Amino acid sequence: MKKLLLLSAIILIVIPSVRAQTATPDNVLGRILLQVEANGEAWYVSPETKDRYYLANGTAAYTALETFGLGITNGDLENIPIGLEERFEELDSDNDGLSDKLEEAIGTNVFDNDSDGDGYHDGTEVTRNFDPLGSGTMAINSELVDAVSGLILLQVESRGQAWYVNPADAKRYYMKDGASAYEIMRFLSLGITNTDLEGIPISQNSSVPPFESELEYTPWSDQIMSIDFSDYNSFTNSENQTVFESGIYKVYFPNLDSDIDLFGRYQLSQMKVCHEEISEYIGQDLFYPGEFSIDFEINEERSRTVCCQNLKISIWESTDNMLNKYLSDDAYWKDDTLDFNTCHSGHEETHRFFSNRNQMIPAWANEGLATYISEVVFAKKDGVPHIPVIGSRRETTCLENSYRWELSGLEFEYVDIGIENIYHSGASGPTYYTSACLWDYIDTTFGHQAFLDIMNGIRTLPVQSGLSQAEKSQVLINDVIRPITGSQIDEFLTKVGLNF
Repeated sequence: MKKLLLLSAIILIVIPSVRAQTATPDNVLGRILLQVEANGEAWYVSPETKDRYYLANGTAAYTALETFGLGITNGDLENIPIGLEERFEELDSDNDGLSDKLEEAIGTNVFDNDSDGDGYHDGTEVTRNFDPLGSGTMAINSELVDAVSGLILLQVESRGQAWYVNPADAKRYYMKDGASAYEIMRFLSLGITNTDLEGIPISQNSSVPPFESELEYTPWSDQIMSIDFSDYNSFTNSENQTVFESGIYKVYFPNLDSDIDLFGRYQLSQMKVCHEEISEYIGQDLFYPGEFSIDFEINEERSRTVCCQNLKISIWESTDNMLNKYLSDDAYWKDDTLDFNTCHSGHEETHRFFSNRNQMIPAWANEGLATYISEVVFAKKDGVPHIPVIGSRRETTCLENSYRWELSGLEFEYVDIGIENIYHSGASGPTYYTSACLWDYIDTTFGHQAFLDIMNGIRTLPVQSGLSQAEKSQVLINDVIRPITGSQIDEFLTKVGLNF
């Protein structure tokens, strides 16, 4: 207990605060508060300083809450009961009521719902406070639980795993990463009115939420018009399309009864930005110079996007879709908050860089790479989501055995990463995201230079015609990937059905 109190004192010294005259109510200490009268902003109230700290999102919350970490031994941690929340959207491979993340933390078997073989599911034993790894009940130290209520505990004898002790039920919840912190923010928070929140002082070390009324944005139209286009020109061609061009970039758009000049300028700017950002990230440029274009065409029967004949992206939409998606007042790009110097998509644009290697790249790898660039890499900046979902693009996060994608707003779905024989799945559905997570695994596990070396390896593969998807997969893995990663990649390849 002395160690706990000493570490707490250190936290008090390290984290100075701005005190207010109003005393913070005891019933909110250690709680995560959610502003129910605003935009759902989340705050953590430190039991030590009695100040509140802004939690912008899951990633920011995980980073912020870790700074409050209090070291605890494994023996003391075991005396605090484990909390389970059915609403947490986390993968549970063996359906025992414990998420894979939690099982990894407490040492139970992720793929066996009865780790100690006593006839009871691990989740049932944890819920009833029995030991899922042995006989008997788990001891509870009520005095210790009270002392650490509302704190973030770090396992100093292990890998520094973080746990949040919820004052509402006196149980600990595993906080492995930003996704876990988001779940805790979402389901274990306490609603509070703006008036009551104002009585709790904000720490001088806390950031402040960017309230919409306080933000100043340059109108989207002014932002687009301020972009410097070299050799900008627009004209109507023989096919009754308006052509916008600047340098090597061209946009073709049907002549509709609408003002399309700003949309053309927006597309030109995006082509240039995406080209530059993707080229920098993969360490490659286009195979051959030429017309770098997007061609919008009317098709009343089917919406479709295809890349890349002669570096051209072709988009077919009905007239109504053209007008609503691209030219209406609420079109996705008419948004003052967008960063017009950032690539807003990047999927089809990534395909351009490998367009003359399609005979050698299996469909899963080609689509997965484009998805990785557009929905994993470009969906975040410094680890924090920074652009909205546009079109079919969504923010995607690769986890150990699954991936998490954004459905809408703060709603997410977790999907098992495993696919049997991924190369038989073509290029549709989950294939995009499972293979995106393979590229993410390579990039994060082996380092970005290894990723760049593999990109270069793909670009220099000798072209062989007539290969099946399985044969292309074998060439990619055995001739390009394994020589750089070694056999360490094999376990992940097996997960996704690429165990050649």
